[in-house]
Amino acid sequence: MDGRVKKVMILTAFILLPIALTVPTYFIVRKIKKGGYKMPDKIDGVTANGVKLLQQHEGLRLKAYKDPVGILTIGYGHTGSDVKPNMVITKARAVELLINDLDVAENHVRRYVKVPLTQNQFNALVSFTYNLGGGTLKKSTLLKLLNEKNYEGASSEFRKFVFAGNKKLAGLVKRRADEQLLFLKT
Repeated sequence: MDGRVKKVMILTAFILLPIALTVPTYFIVRKIKKGGYKMPDKIDGVTANGVKLLQQHEGLRLKAYKDPVGILTIGYGHTGSDVKPNMVITKARAVELLINDLDVAENHVRRYVKVPLTQNQFNALVSFTYNLGGGTLKKSTLLKLLNEKNYEGASSEFRKFVFAGNKKLAGLVKRRADEQLLFLKT
């Protein structure tokens, strides 16, 4: 049985069971997708702390909506050409989109960061990248300072990314503060 079939079976099981689709669902599907249940010795991906932070700030919306700058969004902050006006998805589809989008964000962090990271730093950077995109991370002073091993300087850069459409958003201020705290947490 290939990974895609296993993922669909797990997601289907969660739809049929009266269990909320939350962080544990993500990890069950992710571990099967990765081909096993053993936790790796190195940072293999975002952990429950990172997913919880991301879900808390993204929220879950099953019907497409426009974000503060007018970008069509659905699920846990998923954007893209596949999101259409008035589109409605299930919780299972939202989790699947979250998993795919997390993979993209994780890969950007792995590609651009050239210094060792703690799990909390990785989680914070994945949340940041999930929200702003790999291009923003790649061009950021945050990344430049981080790759110079200036971890403290890099952490102070989180709070500069609080604007959407030239407007400072309270939700982004809170998110960046939470990402910074997680980044600094030992």
